[in-house]
Amino acid sequence: MINYLKFRIIKRSIIISLAIGSLLSAIQILQSLIPIIKYGNIFLESPYIKWLSIDPFNFVPIVFFMLIPLMASIPSANILKEDLDSGLLLHLKNKVNLNKIVLGYGLTAFSGGFLTIFITLITNFLSYFLFLPNIKPDFLINENLLIIQENTLFVGLFYQHPFVHGILSILLTSIWGGIFAVMTCALSLWIKEKFLALLSSTVFQIIILLLNMFFKLPNLASYVPADFLRETSPSATDIKIVIGITILISVISILLLTIGRNKKIVW
Repeated sequence: MINYLKFRIIKRSIIISLAIGSLLSAIQILQSLIPIIKYGNIFLESPYIKWLSIDPFNFVPIVFFMLIPLMASIPSANILKEDLDSGLLLHLKNKVNLNKIVLGYGLTAFSGGFLTIFITLITNFLSYFLFLPNIKPDFLINENLLIIQENTLFVGLFYQHPFVHGILSILLTSIWGGIFAVMTCALSLWIKEKFLALLSSTVFQIIILLLNMFFKLPNLASYVPADFLRETSPSATDIKIVIGITILISVISILLLTIGRNKKIVW
């Protein structure tokens, strides 16, 4: 089963997804570094305050974090639907336990989403060390960035161990890439059109964004992944909200996949 799923992953899809992420990453790096190259690093800028997940001055990070569901879904989230539509799943069902089949597709989708986002973000993060000095952020010097407790999870860790904080941020975002990919995989069982299925988790995030605009939480903390997944969020953040939404969306994705298995795959 594992070898079959490895065979089913189309390298072109992986390249397309990484190309989208890499293009956005490259644009963000250029936008951030051009002023420093032109005028010099007069404000002692470091990788920790310029990289994609923390950059507050450019529009690219907004686009990138809104497109995470799409980039994460492209590599392998639609394989289950393709095999169901082609009849290959029926052939597999006669040889392998159906629960193992669905689990295999779900794990493949998660792995593809996780790795795509992880590779893109870690490349962007480490690239800055080629151009900027490894200087710890200083609250007084970088006061204009407003990296504070209200919009940054574990802000004390950020100022004490910024590299560790950055890696943890990348891991959390990559996990969400995997969650979005599993959601796309599950929703693809319910959506006829392949392209619409691919966009489903992106549309889901847009719906959450709209809900967050009209239905505010008491502490005004954002429950939009595109907000709280950034190392420094453009909105207020709350670790309890982040954990709660992560668990909720994970459970919903698993339930959709399980119900879809019973309704759409079991004949």
